[in-house]
Amino acid sequence: MNQKKYFVLILAAFAGVFLSGHAFGACRGSSPKWHSSADYNSVRSCVLKAKMGDTIIISGDAVWTKTLTLNKGLTLIGSGNPVITSALAVFYWKPDQAAQAAGDKLMIKGFVFDGNGSNFRGLGPIKVSDSSEANHANLIDRNNRVRNTCVDKDAPRLTALLYALAASKTK
Repeated sequence: MNQKKYFVLILAAFAGVFLSGHAFGACRGSSPKWHSSADYNSVRSCVLKAKMGDTIIISGDAVWTKTLTLNKGLTLIGSGNPVITSALAVFYWKPDQAAQAAGDKLMIKGFVFDGNGSNFRGLGPIKVSDSSEANHANLIDRNNRVRNTCVDKDAPRLTALLYALAASKTK
């Protein structure tokens, strides 16, 4: 009988952790500084909670199957160079009207973007809205790396060069 009680107790504890939104990886902190694991849902949760100008520190590695749209100026810092693997663009910088009017900047630094043999659908790991030239100027890309981008032997070098060129225009 005691074994059944322990089993039920352990099962309830695991269910509680699972149903609480993966408590070990959820968004933690408050404005102006947040902490998140690298999984898409935790990062998205922090982005939604953050205010314009806040910093989100992201740690751990993750595989993403969605692109995260960022519409306000934030600083995303990869702690320990987390690897985000995705066949899609990882981040989409599409500032809303308030962010554009304020000249908000998005800084993304310290990540490794792994294309998993793809080319991020031709967009690179950070897509920028073409609605304004200022959107490109207000993206600050620092100390990020791209790897494993294509199966073509010359494509990884070309993708890395194009990515570096785009990043150099955002300084």
